[in-house]
Amino acid sequence: MDAHKTIVITGGTTGIGESAAKLFAENKMKVYNLDMKKPVDSHPLIETIICNTSKYEEVKAAFDQVMTKEKEINYLFANAGVFVYGTLEETSVEDINRVVDINVKGYLYTLKCALPIMKKTGGVIVLTGSDTSFVGKSEMTAYCCTKASIASMTKSVCIDYAKYNIRINCVCPGPVLTPLAIHANEAVAKKLHITLEEAIKNVEMGQPIHKMGTPEEVARMVYFLCTAELPFMTGALVSMDGGYTAQ
Repeated sequence: MDAHKTIVITGGTTGIGESAAKLFAENKMKVYNLDMKKPVDSHPLIETIICNTSKYEEVKAAFDQVMTKEKEINYLFANAGVFVYGTLEETSVEDINRVVDINVKGYLYTLKCALPIMKKTGGVIVLTGSDTSFVGKSEMTAYCCTKASIASMTKSVCIDYAKYNIRINCVCPGPVLTPLAIHANEAVAKKLHITLEEAIKNVEMGQPIHKMGTPEEVARMVYFLCTAELPFMTGALVSMDGGYTAQ
């Protein structure tokens, strides 16, 4: 039913974004992946546009490029993100700027460029939040701050753009086994003088379900939020955290 529709995904080269890009492409949708690197393995319907989402000019140019080939954008999945580990005292000013530039400004820039296009025909937007959109976590202050911002972004855009038949929701994963999660757990392991395997096991045992999620699981939720007949669902924060925030 959604064949021949178009989605723009940011951060679609690895992890959750990559799984989502492949899932939409497998369902015959044209996918534009805005990322700083091209994927190693791709699909004929996935086109990567090299773009640093923390740079407004690059985001605007990427959307302009998409619109030279498409009449409309049906779906947007804003997903590009980075992780910073450490207490606020331990986090460098450079890392604070980096995580805010990508996780907050990058989302704002993406929305700023996509909304004028999507308001003409309507569409669905999904943002990637986190379990830290709801709760704080130890030694993750800068990162938690950005994910809480994405939750507020979802609700504000929902209110402003509902009249244009644009729905926006936020998928909020807990720990998902992605390259970003591996990087985060490497930092934890180094600080605690334990192995990476032990760090990951600690994360798993902190979940009521005693496992980490997979990128494919989150991708399926993103696909559902975009394509299902859910006209009354907008402004929602959808938890996918193995029960972590239910504790």
